[in-house]
Amino acid sequence: MTDTRPTLYVSRLLPDPIMSIVRERFQLCAGSSRCVCPLHRRLREGLCQADAAIVTLGDRIDAETIHAATRLKILANYAVGYNNIDLAAARQRGLIVTNTPDVLTDATADLTWALLLATARRVVEGDALIRSGRWTGWSPTQLLGAEVSGKTLGIIGMGRIGQAVAHRAVGFRMPVRYHTRQPLAASSLSREWEHRSLRDLLVEADVVTIHVPLTSSHPASDRRARIGLDAPHRLRSSIPLVARSSRNGRWPTHSSWGSSPALDSMCMNGNRPSTQRWLS
Repeated sequence: MTDTRPTLYVSRLLPDPIMSIVRERFQLCAGSSRCVCPLHRRLREGLCQADAAIVTLGDRIDAETIHAATRLKILANYAVGYNNIDLAAARQRGLIVTNTPDVLTDATADLTWALLLATARRVVEGDALIRSGRWTGWSPTQLLGAEVSGKTLGIIGMGRIGQAVAHRAVGFRMPVRYHTRQPLAASSLSREWEHRSLRDLLVEADVVTIHVPLTSSHPASDRRARIGLDAPHRLRSSIPLVARSSRNGRWPTHSSWGSSPALDSMCMNGNRPSTQRWLS
């Protein structure tokens, strides 16, 4: 009996509940989901065989690939963002592109706080010390971190994720200063949230988190270079860290950060590996 199910290419192995549904409803292309990170040539081959495809943010779908995959009708991006896909080429070819909006707000806010606390309390450094076998016992001056409770949290970019991060600050008794294009409506604000210019936020905040979108047309994103190059001269000398959870691989690291104790604690959804690195 002929299998009439549409053909699907899955670029990477997805969690079991999803794969079970996929295998039931579609014919999988040869090579689907076998690689952790498929080569571009393999990715193109899979897309050219398929009626539909599920790809991830790490899969670069360029114009040449889109025009080569003439059989492909829909490209489902397993991500909130879609900057990995040439949308102009997809639009020109009439290819449907979908994403998964609003599903990672809480997860990203949770991870922002996980990294903020790990950085302030030097958890990763302590873990590395233990694993290296160099730890010989406790000392009152060993790996002293920074106090978080009661400090002022500065948030650059007060969209869904920025607001979710701000809500979590209540448990740490942290007043919030935020910077975005327009102040939020008063009805949606906690009394502990106050709008500030970027300059004033960097001066007032003890901790700064950055949550701006990856788009050159967004005013907050246009400030990337300004934050990267000028921030050290504006930050309070006691500021412990900067936690970044934007989808943005182009935040500059500049030698002027060398005079600041700030920490670029994360590059989640960016192009560099997630690392913890003192910039002093």
